[in-house]
Amino acid sequence: MTLTVIDDIAALIVFDQQKLNQYELGRGLPAELVIPLPDVIARTVKLTEAFRGRGWPVAYAKVPNAHGIRMLKQGRNLGGRIDRGYTMSPGTPDDFDEIVPELAPQPGDLVVVKPMWDPFIGTSLDYDLRQHGVTQVYVTGLMTSIGVESAARSGWNLGYNMVFVTDAMTDFDEAAHRHSIEKIFPRIGERTTTDEVLGRLG
Repeated sequence: MTLTVIDDIAALIVFDQQKLNQYELGRGLPAELVIPLPDVIARTVKLTEAFRGRGWPVAYAKVPNAHGIRMLKQGRNLGGRIDRGYTMSPGTPDDFDEIVPELAPQPGDLVVVKPMWDPFIGTSLDYDLRQHGVTQVYVTGLMTSIGVESAARSGWNLGYNMVFVTDAMTDFDEAAHRHSIEKIFPRIGERTTTDEVLGRLG
């Protein structure tokens, strides 16, 4: 995994780093992630600082929108009529959709509220990135095989040079995580690590 080219203007997408994940892990559901969430958060903090230092956009993609919040509070999931998708556990605090404190958005950051998995669908993300002159998009967050891969596919389809920071993303399912990183991402972008990005950005 090597990052070959750094474009003149790049953006970082921080995917689904919300308090809900910490609340659910605190309950022991699920038992573990492929890469521990604190490690993913700590690496992403370093990346956000490096991107801001270059004057590049940092975009937070979060879910759900207002309609989705109402559904979850009613005990319904976002996947439709059949039993799929993600539901909110009883007793989840009202601030479950807020970004974790370690990654609190700073003035000038973009915050995109996506209706479902893909941050490019039903949002202004593509427009916002193009207004900044972005041609390269780095992706971090969770879950690797769900939201991150959705962003990866759409970003590639929209013509961005995609970069996947593999040690700053995680998943509940190791096989799914590995499939995204080893089978999908190499076909639509480049894979790298946090240390390599930080070293290249200086």
